[in-house]
Amino acid sequence: MSSNKPARTKFMNHFRLALFIAIVSLLYTTPHSPSGNAGSSGKRVSKEEEQQQQQIQQQQEMQAQINSVKRPKGPATGILPSGTDLYKQYESDTKKLGRSAEEIQEQNAEVFKKLHAYKPLVTPGRRDSVTFGQAKAVIDYTLTHPVVGMKELKKYDPEGCFGFCFGRAMFIHMELLARGVNKDSIRKAYVVGEMEYGGITWQFHVATTVKGADGSWYVIDPEFDKVETVEEWFAGNLELSPDKKLRLYMTDANKFGASAPAYSPNGIAGYNGYFSDAMKSFRERPTKQINKFIDHRLCQNVFN
Repeated sequence: MSSNKPARTKFMNHFRLALFIAIVSLLYTTPHSPSGNAGSSGKRVSKEEEQQQQQIQQQQEMQAQINSVKRPKGPATGILPSGTDLYKQYESDTKKLGRSAEEIQEQNAEVFKKLHAYKPLVTPGRRDSVTFGQAKAVIDYTLTHPVVGMKELKKYDPEGCFGFCFGRAMFIHMELLARGVNKDSIRKAYVVGEMEYGGITWQFHVATTVKGADGSWYVIDPEFDKVETVEEWFAGNLELSPDKKLRLYMTDANKFGASAPAYSPNGIAGYNGYFSDAMKSFRERPTKQINKFIDHRLCQNVFN
């Protein structure tokens, strides 16, 4: 009877080879993370990168929790949508009801109350508030800007027809976004009613406001040449109102003017080239020159 030893030996050699190939294949195709510091590709990541990934994940989870809560919109929050005609709103709030100055100021007090109760939605990788120093940095930059700076007003508004408070407010809104501020933490503050100074009268004024790290809402208004809380800013405007029937409205940040809706995605023509020049300055400005308030690696899209 012949021996089966050679056949068994050959079989075992084939088996060992197949097993070896399977093990090697498994090692190179299965993600592994030695010491918890490697990603799905097996590439080792630094502790800083790992912490950054954890931070982004935490922010995303927090945003999901906040966004899952049903939130009231419009007047219930004290923040009006960009399509609201504030002249008509003022007419409805004051003249039609024959409200006194005292009653109108009670309405404004409610706006302050609702504003401070408002909790902005959180966008991962963006600042949900700014410090006073950061707000001041924005106004300082705006004041010296070659288009929207106050010294350039005569160039774009030689007849004094526009004033461009709405233009500066738009620019500051975009500047805050460019520096990494959460879009829901930015609003527009409008005052509507009769105002007068030096024999000149006007019917509305607007400035951009941003959530402060101390819980305040800061108004960044180059016309007043300083950063103020929304209460301080309103008080300064109220002093210019002869009848003290000035109404405060908080709106979406992209509202263009008192009766105008949101900015046009196609740009804003006319106005002696004011807005086209302002947008050109944004396009031509190197990213490195933008003093972001966040880690630039966490800022995914400037205008999101």
